[in-house]
Amino acid sequence: MKFLLNLLAVMTLSLGMVACSDRTEERAGYEAERMESNVESESAEFKSWLEEKSEEVEDRMEELEEEMAGASGEAKAKMENAYQDLKDMKDKLAAKMDDMGDSTAANWDEFKGEVSAEWNELKADTREFLYSE
Repeated sequence: MKFLLNLLAVMTLSLGMVACSDRTEERAGYEAERMESNVESESAEFKSWLEEKSEEVEDRMEELEEEMAGASGEAKAKMENAYQDLKDMKDKLAAKMDDMGDSTAANWDEFKGEVSAEWNELKADTREFLYSE
C-alpha cells in the first residue's frame, strides 16, 4: 500500500511538471507570436516612413536639377555635390527597404536604429539643399 501511495505521488508530481512545462512552452510561443506581430506592424510603418523620405529626396533632386541648369561656377558645383549626396541617400534608402525583409524580431531595433541614424546623418549633411525653399 505504501508503495502504491509513493507511486501515486510520483505520478502526480510528474503530471504536474509536464503540465507546467506545457504551459510555459505555450506562453513562450504566444510571446514569440506577439513579438513577431509587433515587428511586422512596426516594419510596415517604418517602410512607409522610408518610402516617404525617399520621395522627399527624389522631389528635391528634381528641383536641384532645375536649379543647376541656371547656375554656374561655385554655386553649380555645390549643387552638383548636393545632388550626388541626395542620390546616394536615395540609393541607401532603397537598399535599406530591400534589407527590411531580412530583419527579424531579434535584430529589428538594431536595424531601425541604423537606418534612422543614417537618415539623420545624411539629412544633416544635405540640410541646405534638402530643405531650402
